[in-house]
Amino acid sequence: DSRGSRHSMRPGQTSPLQHRKRREERKVELPDTFPEKVLEIESWIDKGEFIKEDLDELMLIYSQVVEYYNSINSDKASYYADRIQATLMKPNVLERMMLTSKDPQKLLQKDQEIISKRKQEKNMDHHQKSIKKAQEYNRKKKERSHQMTVREENKIKEKKQTLEKIIEETHKAEDTSVDQVAKDLIKQSTDLQKRLAERRRKK
Repeated sequence: DSRGSRHSMRPGQTSPLQHRKRREERKVELPDTFPEKVLEIESWIDKGEFIKEDLDELMLIYSQVVEYYNSINSDKASYYADRIQATLMKPNVLERMMLTSKDPQKLLQKDQEIISKRKQEKNMDHHQKSIKKAQEYNRKKKERSHQMTVREENKIKEKKQTLEKIIEETHKAEDTSVDQVAKDLIKQSTDLQKRLAERRRKK
């Protein structure tokens, strides 16, 4: 039957079902927060400064990581699966689980202290960033001011050299009127340079 032959699979050909499965597997990706968030939460757990939401988030990230490495047949899947078990067996995690049933009020108080501490640290970070930003602004402002002063001094120097050349030429030509004008211009330039120097000393 010619119609049946059209639906027959060729050697090495992928069926639509297999193709869809592979396409779905390719969609599995590592979480955006991995590994930075994992390191952050693990440090909180090691210090005993974590709340339930932290542990839940860590378990979710680990599960996504395991799923990702499974999709590419990597041995890392087993490693991170073991990390899940190791985390749940940590003393601080076990202690929290005990408090959940034995003393929920104490646990709630501890969580509030942790949340409050993090807010303070976050505000402190924001304050330090603001100070750093202000310091950077002042530094750049001073740099720009210095560059402008140097540029202005260079222009005055060039102008003075040009005027000195004019004087030299006027001496040769014995043109006293032009010579006096050039001297006046040099005096103005020198006075301006002195004012700039005085202004820098006042800063």
